[in-house]
Amino acid sequence: MLFGACINSTKETRRNKIEKTYYVTGELKSIKEFQGNNNWHVTEYYKNGNIASMANYYNQKFIGKVRFYYLNGKINFEENYDSSGISQGMFHLWYENGQLKQVGLNEKGKIVGEWRNYYEDGKIERIENYNLNEKSGTWLYFNHKGDTIKREEYKNDHLIK
Repeated sequence: MLFGACINSTKETRRNKIEKTYYVTGELKSIKEFQGNNNWHVTEYYKNGNIASMANYYNQKFIGKVRFYYLNGKINFEENYDSSGISQGMFHLWYENGQLKQVGLNEKGKIVGEWRNYYEDGKIERIENYNLNEKSGTWLYFNHKGDTIKREEYKNDHLIK
């Protein structure tokens, strides 16, 4: 069956259902695996065959580990979601070259604690602190040599120093 810019095929077994979509040019575009009780595992692909994303869904919300990838196959970001579809746990973001760009923590959908940002060469760029999505505590900025070039203090999302 032709749907817009893709072709669909469905295979059902007693336990699960698998839906595959293809680009019009024939390359695999996505695989959706029904895992029962409104749960789906979805893998999407770029035309070159590399994975674009991998995620689990429950009632159309992310659950568990969600990963998105760059066209070159390297990971772009990874985030975890609880059973309600709320971000929970570590968040990682990478540059296209595979170097870590940002890492931090989410609790119940809120940014909390220390978040670190890195230059593309892997050196620390900035350390941020959050309390329930608000800037909090000390923020430090670094140059490429690793020297502290700026220091800020926040309270309740307001710069105080």
